[in-house]
Amino acid sequence: DQYTASYTRRWDDLSSRLTLGYVDQYDGWFITPGTGATVAGGPGTGSKTVTTHHILDWQIEAPLGTRHIVTTGLFLRRGEAHNAERSLADWRDRDSATALTYEAQGRESIHAVFVQDRYDLTDTLTAYLGGRQDWWETSHGRADSVGAAGYPIRYPSRRDDHFSPKAALSYQHSPAARYRLAAGRSFRAPAVFELYRTWLSPLSGTTFQSNPALAPETADSWEIGVDRRLPRDTRLAVTYFNNRMQDFIYRTVVSSTPPVQRFENAAEAHSRGVELSLNGRIGRLDWQAGYTYTDALIDRNPRVPSSEGKRITQIPRNVASLGADWRRDRLRLGGTLRHADARYNRDDNADDVHGVPGAYDAY
Repeated sequence: DQYTASYTRRWDDLSSRLTLGYVDQYDGWFITPGTGATVAGGPGTGSKTVTTHHILDWQIEAPLGTRHIVTTGLFLRRGEAHNAERSLADWRDRDSATALTYEAQGRESIHAVFVQDRYDLTDTLTAYLGGRQDWWETSHGRADSVGAAGYPIRYPSRRDDHFSPKAALSYQHSPAARYRLAAGRSFRAPAVFELYRTWLSPLSGTTFQSNPALAPETADSWEIGVDRRLPRDTRLAVTYFNNRMQDFIYRTVVSSTPPVQRFENAAEAHSRGVELSLNGRIGRLDWQAGYTYTDALIDRNPRVPSSEGKRITQIPRNVASLGADWRRDRLRLGGTLRHADARYNRDDNADDVHGVPGAYDAY
């Protein structure tokens, strides 16, 4: 369930917007048949996850002179997550749960302030300069593998903060062409379950371990692009992007037999590539096409040297889409076709297999 309330107010040239949100996932679940189970029934394990988030986003926009527009604001997000696994007498019946076997939980909060100045250098050249300061905290981390030695485990609270600057230029070369350049730094804190929850995949048999020592990841990014209006009401956008990530959060292979993967921080990684988008209209038909090429590699990882020079998991090299919408009065018909290349699921890229169970094929 998602609830959102927004309030916007204008005073002459000044405007303010306040947004409040609440997200409640009160019953996320999956079931794994156990040893000896059949189609007719048998033992199993039920996993239930509950997460909630409270969000506040407030910003004010005001002119400063005739060429500046300043936007400043505040962002708050607080959330918590809880996962419980129980034995099932019958894997087909969620209500046949018996003993608690595993439990994990934690809380997180992010507080941020931001400011941006839009400066019209000329009638055709606009500059943007901004920054955001984040404060992150995780607390109440706990994991319990019921009956196992060393459990339950309670994890200490942790805090971090980060400043993210941003700069951009936009040049309106003509009514039909705009050029843009942007650079900045971003910050992503580890999620609650990346820190505290260990789980077994029912499909692959792989154990995915959490890592309470994960550090937040940062990225230095820049992009350059052009937006072009073509004949017949067609628009083209081309963008080259380059991201350099530090302390990149991803899964590494700990063991192949039995299969075990764990969240770790890779020292350095990168993703770079090109995005193309094209859209237009033919009569009542609106159409759009897109393509993204991404080269994403782990550059340096002293903890797992075998992953250096390998592709980042779960990022396809080529992604393409083609869609159309037809409208007439109040009737709308539409569809989209998407394609993605095959991906790796192991950080050493050893799972170069296709057409078999467990493979991440193109689709």
